[in-house]
Amino acid sequence: MARYRRHMAQPPASEHVRSDVGSGSQGGVRPEPRRPPSTTASPSDEPLDTAIVELLHLLGTQMHALGSRFAAAQDLHVTDVQALSALAMAGGRLTAGELAAALELSTGATTRLVDRLERVGHVARHADDQDRRRRHVAITPDAASTAGAFFGSVARTVEDVLGGFDRSERETLRRFLVSMTSSLDEQGRDEVAVRAPRTPNGPAEASSVVQRR
Repeated sequence: MARYRRHMAQPPASEHVRSDVGSGSQGGVRPEPRRPPSTTASPSDEPLDTAIVELLHLLGTQMHALGSRFAAAQDLHVTDVQALSALAMAGGRLTAGELAAALELSTGATTRLVDRLERVGHVARHADDQDRRRRHVAITPDAASTAGAFFGSVARTVEDVLGGFDRSERETLRRFLVSMTSSLDEQGRDEVAVRAPRTPNGPAEASSVVQRR
């Protein structure tokens, strides 16, 4: 959480590039091995499980609303905010392909998004120092500062709430979230594979959504 706030509040590092965004491990967290379904669950667990699902849905709704408010305040699209967040979590810069994969957008849609953000000064394109043919999309210092000021309060709220849980409880929460994000990421890849049209001379290819590598 401190890392998220730091990336959002400061300009991006000049050489820091993280390649795991959009590769199936959100936020750089290594997915844990799948465990078999619990055999100790009982009907009495159902109300608790239902409550957890409902609360996760509510949390997702609240976070979406938060992003929408920030987008409206900055005259941005919600997808623009998601792009800035992905860049911030990656240390400030990604290749266009990595950004497309992180947002599950087509190459064309990602190009239009980056063009839009570049016009308003929120991102800039830079050539790779090692490979001049390779270009990075970097969040600008002003955009990072603006987003950090808005979302920093959320990071502090999360840290305050976590302060009420001991280390064992936080570890359980971490394992749950890692398993959830890993499972949802796998589900998303499966759905992309199902939607991908088949070509006459080869396997299915995704045309409208960039598949995660």
